Amino acid sequence: MWRERIIETRKAKGITIKMMAERTPSHMSAEAITRILNEKTDDPRISTVLALGEAVGLSPWELFAEPTALVAYQSLLTLQA
Repeated sequence: MWRERIIETRKAKGITIKMMAERTPSHMSAEAITRILNEKTDDPRISTVLALGEAVGLSPWELFAEPTALVAYQSLLTLQA
């Protein structure tokens, strides 16, 4: 689920893999990010997943929340704007 959220957000915001690599704290390689997002890495560290989410602007909660909770959260943000 978190992979799909990162991929969807990245595409929606026009963020390239190279841009993600530059935005991660340790400047991960684009190849490593591609392997993780294409499920070629079975069990990435949670710190890596959080860094990838942050690179596309997702909070930890947004990465791992259940879909219905996420919809409610996004609706609340819309009402507050």
